[in-house]
Amino acid sequence: MHIDAPAKLTLAVPELKDGNLHEIRCIEAHTPSDRLITIQHDDAKKSMQRLELLIMDRVLKDEEFLAVLRTYYPPGPNADKEAALVILESFFTLVTLYLQRTTTNAPRTISTQQLRAELKVYAWSGFEEWVENHCGKRVYEEVMSRMEHRAFLMESSGFGMPGVVSRFWLECLDDVVGTLVWRDDGVKRSEAAFEMDCYAPWVAGVGLTIAAVYRFGR
Repeated sequence: MHIDAPAKLTLAVPELKDGNLHEIRCIEAHTPSDRLITIQHDDAKKSMQRLELLIMDRVLKDEEFLAVLRTYYPPGPNADKEAALVILESFFTLVTLYLQRTTTNAPRTISTQQLRAELKVYAWSGFEEWVENHCGKRVYEEVMSRMEHRAFLMESSGFGMPGVVSRFWLECLDDVVGTLVWRDDGVKRSEAAFEMDCYAPWVAGVGLTIAAVYRFGR
């Protein structure tokens, strides 16, 4: 009796939604630093685009954050929201660049500790450039004078507009790591479900065939 091979099924991986952000932050806070995740470029890029939109939606409704921006930017129609968008887009431009350079050629398996360290390099280098371009020479020089080590540039910039941006970017970095872990979890669960859905009927068919052979072939 011929038994067909398991049919191919499509992985059903859940898409990132606004309600997932709290879950993502909990995942990020409790994920061991040696946890390995696999990053696939196109999937990660799509997830980052979705994450940026979700954070953007929240930022534009965060009156406390916008009020802080208004103290540093000249008054004008929607100047605070435009500034928030520039700050957010600048960060995710760095994330996109990181993904292009590290995951374009093939999926990459990496520990969350190493992922954070590599993203941090892109973040602080971009932050230095951002401060230089947006905060003026005096503020830039003060930021650099407070820096003990480049790796902690953002943490040491706890004053004025640089402090606002550094804290926001560090929160976004946590969200990026958490989202990639969340996505990896979703893919693994979907792969497990795929294997069960794909092979269960086939295994059942094999079992019935063996039973029939045993019953009638004696």
